[in-house]
Amino acid sequence: RTAEELGQMKRAHADTTLAQSTNNDSNQLNYQKESLDAALAANSQMDAALKASSVEVEALRTRVKSLQEENQSLKLMCERCEHQLALTTDRLRFAEQQSSSSRLEVAALSSRLADALQQPKSPQLAM
Repeated sequence: RTAEELGQMKRAHADTTLAQSTNNDSNQLNYQKESLDAALAANSQMDAALKASSVEVEALRTRVKSLQEENQSLKLMCERCEHQLALTTDRLRFAEQQSSSSRLEVAALSSRLADALQQPKSPQLAM
């Protein structure tokens, strides 16, 4: 073979090697691009999930604040009810004392009346 043929064969071999290397590099870059695209898609999904979670957290914070306000309102209502119960209990005790005192007065008057009825009638009272 001539030197020219050998040179052409070497160039053809170099071109084939270069084409294979370029093809391998292209395949590797395509694979890396697909991997990067998948990672970006996963990142976008995680970002959307994070935003949704942030909205949920804010809604829960609002609900907790609302429940705390409601709890405070109920505590105040309970305090007012307890105060009203104490006043009512005091009034009831006072009424019971008055009732007891009235019963004692009625008993005393009944006793006096019974005593008076057992006394002999004087002629002066008959008139």
